[in-house]
Amino acid sequence: MFETNVKVNALSTEVFSGRFLIVVLTLAGLLVVQHLFLTYAFPLTVLNYPLSLVVASLAVIISSAIAFLYWLKATVPYGLSSIFGKVFSGVTLFLGFKAFGNLFEIMSHFTEEPYSSALDVISHFFLIAAYLPLYSSIVILVFEGHFLLRSRATHGKIYATIIVYGLPALIWVYLVFFLFQIRLPTMSWSEIVGFVVSTVYVIMDVIVLIILVPLVSSKFRHGLLQYSMEALVYAIVTYSLADIFRNALFFIVGYDVLKILPYVGYMISYMLFTSPSRTILHLEAKAKEVVRGV
Repeated sequence: MFETNVKVNALSTEVFSGRFLIVVLTLAGLLVVQHLFLTYAFPLTVLNYPLSLVVASLAVIISSAIAFLYWLKATVPYGLSSIFGKVFSGVTLFLGFKAFGNLFEIMSHFTEEPYSSALDVISHFFLIAAYLPLYSSIVILVFEGHFLLRSRATHGKIYATIIVYGLPALIWVYLVFFLFQIRLPTMSWSEIVGFVVSTVYVIMDVIVLIILVPLVSSKFRHGLLQYSMEALVYAIVTYSLADIFRNALFFIVGYDVLKILPYVGYMISYMLFTSPSRTILHLEAKAKEVVRGV
């Protein structure tokens, strides 16, 4: 019994493992270094597309695919019969849609017209549709918070957190529409579409952050699944902030250095997604061992 408790405690600390975060941040740093090297010291392009961004895109695709496969494996035993199973399924679909969307997005850069435009439309469909199952998972987590939280978020915290998230978003909307009004006469049709799509992404990310307010501002219970859900919440927040930052760069001119930062944010968030899923897989393996022992 003592040995079991020790293993469970060890797995609980693995969710926020310092070594895991060191690996994540090291890979993120290497992504920035290669971008600076291939942009300034030894610039290379592939079909007029910067090689450094090709490497960054591949890193995002690989990390999103790994996160998707981890969650897919973790979701299967739970099915849809439990609260956690429903949450896991929504997260798995979110990561699956994002992985396919990221893949189609990079394919569109290396495909001639009209296939390039078609792939671009398909990628945006997957990337936007991914939010629907994610919303479902977050709403379930919020409504079933008594299974996860030690104390509910106070109304004051909810108001304060919504203002913290909402005020920058409101400022961004005013700034973007002001710049849009100035640049509209000189914008092409594709640039106008790009503006609309970027705005849609930011709005959906802000909705994610606002729904997460009760969870971000509350304390989770002690327990393996509770620790995993807390790590999942932080991964979702990291992804939303990275996505907002990328789409906020739409109207910034000469941002070669900044271009890499959203890719770094995406990669970090997808790797953070793998941490709770790996812990859940360990928990399932431990449960099987107990059943076999009985």
